[in-house]
Amino acid sequence: MQQLILHNQKILAQYYTLEHQSSYSYPLLVSPKLIKHHPKIMYIGQETNTWFKELTNHMSSTTLEENYYYFLKNQIPSTLFWKFIMNSFELKRDTLYQNVLWCNTLLCGQRSTKGTPIISDELLDLSIQYLLFLYQQFQPESIVIVAGPNNPYYSIIKAFLETIQKEVPYPTKEQICQNTGNVIWTYHPNYLNRTGKIKEVTNQIMTLRKK
Repeated sequence: MQQLILHNQKILAQYYTLEHQSSYSYPLLVSPKLIKHHPKIMYIGQETNTWFKELTNHMSSTTLEENYYYFLKNQIPSTLFWKFIMNSFELKRDTLYQNVLWCNTLLCGQRSTKGTPIISDELLDLSIQYLLFLYQQFQPESIVIVAGPNNPYYSIIKAFLETIQKEVPYPTKEQICQNTGNVIWTYHPNYLNRTGKIKEVTNQIMTLRKK
């Protein structure tokens, strides 16, 4: 637990030095309280836009960790993003915080709107570093990536997978869900829904789990 606390402090300090930090949402810092639950699923989205934009400047890592835990335990919305992981792994909303390590490809999103934030090399490096630390800290049994093959997400995901020695081809419109062992890489649930593929991919993941 102490390692995650210290690492979150380090990540937040680096976040405050980013060139475009004033336009970024707060970083999604995983709560050390998750460690006691030993979540088995690492669920990687794209970015968390407007994450706690109402908070004042220079919040502490402890506050961000507490907000993360409270959200995961008490405030999960009825969106496709969350329905997708619940349906794929047959989870209930009130048990997500015990089963899912939620994180993002990008450490932060835009502060006041939706869409990909301004990208810098420093943000890319920080995002990769945080994913790697979380993987090493929690050692999840399954990794589910719902970020698609477009940049900047592609470059971060590939760097992450190569470092942890997982060879997974990127998803395509023809092969919309790729999997190798315990890693599943597909598009964002909103895209899957728009293209009429969300039920197909959900069923595919459920089938993989039962093999």
